[in-house]
Amino acid sequence: MKLQIDNRESNTRINSARQYFTDYDVEVGNYPVGDFIFDSKVVFEYKTANDIISSIIDGRVFRQVEKMKQYPFSYVIIVGNVAETFNERNANYWNRKHQIKQFTVRNYLGALARLQIESKVIHVDNNQQAWVIMDFLAEKLLDKNPTFKNYCQFIIK
Repeated sequence: MKLQIDNRESNTRINSARQYFTDYDVEVGNYPVGDFIFDSKVVFEYKTANDIISSIIDGRVFRQVEKMKQYPFSYVIIVGNVAETFNERNANYWNRKHQIKQFTVRNYLGALARLQIESKVIHVDNNQQAWVIMDFLAEKLLDKNPTFKNYCQFIIK
């Protein structure tokens, strides 16, 4: 199976993915849509907890999800604890009138509901879980006969 990884991902993330996806033909390049693309059919937009908040605020994630419609299967995968990130960032940002505006959990949940209309959203704790779920979904959706038992053993740990 072919996996394309966008070269704008961090080198650490690209190297981690390469170590996990050893059975794949991995290509790293500049792709206009998505961060991880399996066989040109399953696309994942990878967001850290901090990045999903920023990309909701500036609207970037909605434009990205719109472009992902060209693929039969699209996902936004959010890695990390968004609630902790709210606290760390204090979730404040400046609007265009230079007034402070609070980005709330309600804003976040509303944005997720909007994203769910166009794509599927998955939350995981770390890269390893992201790789497992991406691998499983790609194999399942592309009919590559994944062994569900192997994935459950990792997720239960």
